[in-house]
Amino acid sequence: MQQALLASRCGEVPGIAPGKRRERGALAPLGAECPKRSTGVRHLMTDSRVNGGLILLHWPRFGPYHLARLRAARQCGAALGFDVKGLEIASADDTYLWETQPAHEDAPRDVLFPGSSFHSLSRRRVTARIFRRLNQLRPRAIFINGYGYADSLAVLSWCRLHRCPAVLMSESSNLDLPRRALREAIKRLVVPLFSAALVGGTPHKAYAITLGLDAKKVFVGYDAIDNEFFKENSDRYRIDRDAARDLPGLQDESPFFLASARLIKRKNIDGLIVAFSQYRKAANQLSQTHSPWRLVILGDGPERSALESLAASLETGGVEFAGFRQLQELPAYYGRAGAFVHPARFEPWGLVVNEAMASALPVIVSSACGCAADLVSDGETGFTFAPADTERLASLLGIVSSSPDLSRKMGLAARERVDRWGLERFAEGFAGALGEALLR
Repeated sequence: MQQALLASRCGEVPGIAPGKRRERGALAPLGAECPKRSTGVRHLMTDSRVNGGLILLHWPRFGPYHLARLRAARQCGAALGFDVKGLEIASADDTYLWETQPAHEDAPRDVLFPGSSFHSLSRRRVTARIFRRLNQLRPRAIFINGYGYADSLAVLSWCRLHRCPAVLMSESSNLDLPRRALREAIKRLVVPLFSAALVGGTPHKAYAITLGLDAKKVFVGYDAIDNEFFKENSDRYRIDRDAARDLPGLQDESPFFLASARLIKRKNIDGLIVAFSQYRKAANQLSQTHSPWRLVILGDGPERSALESLAASLETGGVEFAGFRQLQELPAYYGRAGAFVHPARFEPWGLVVNEAMASALPVIVSSACGCAADLVSDGETGFTFAPADTERLASLLGIVSSSPDLSRKMGLAARERVDRWGLERFAEGFAGALGEALLR
């Protein structure tokens, strides 16, 4: 792998023809039919009580991440004799600016409110439509997104009423918002109603266990992306420096840090801008030979105007707001960036970190991000910092930008690490949780 990436930085990517990229949205084969390591999966393949059927994966709205996971689950389910489909409540929402995802034969899904925004729907309408459709579909099991949303509770209620196993999909952990005793008590009543769980990583599994699930019924790997898409396409843009030059922030050939987030307060982009200003001032004073890096920020949201004003008021320059970018544009930024920064004050996981690591970037990640425990090792795949510690963040920006050999080494290690947390890991967790749910 190290040789492959080093070659790519010099103008050649082994196994990828120049200018060739995988079609947008296409999923690389998992390489194996379905993981068979867990006891639950082995029992699924041999137990006479299990004879296939429909398995649903529920999310309120499907974006690119959800479609990739649905394809992985569908491939795995087919190998086990199941038909896996998606259950989508609405085709739009008021939170994410993703393009509406078209229908895909390899990722079929049932959309209950096509053309509607999820946030415009009343709880009563959503619940009624869910019950009506599930009564028609009669699935063998349902993987449910979370436990605290109206649509999630409606699906769980249907499962309980009809003795259908429900599997929790969750990225909640103790790193989230401060916990309140009453809410935690309610969760401990709801969460044990699930037959199994598929969660993000180590801290998320620990939290699910504290809420009452048996450890052997909790599987990790939920927060996965299509690593191959980012790996192949970021390498392509790393080679072809003239491609996508028209995108905001990419006209300048100078190196830059990349951040990608919704511009809301909890993402801590203001803290990043302050730390970046400190870094620029220090770099300008210390170095006469190397110019400080730029900072390119992807994303949009209600804080954009305030953040732009903050960046201007600090008068150190180098900050560029590139706006929200769709999936097909992201590899161009990852391929050109020198490092990735995710400074969130709290974050259930942080899939943008997966994207950056799959693109072979060293990552500088807040310790309040759920992915940090499993993906980020200080000095190996990147660095962590406390979200309020702008001085340490500024120092880390300086270390990464002034140490090209270390940055390259960490980028290679980051790609290798996240390879173990891709769609194969999701499929393994899906299969294990399904086995535990059906054969409990």
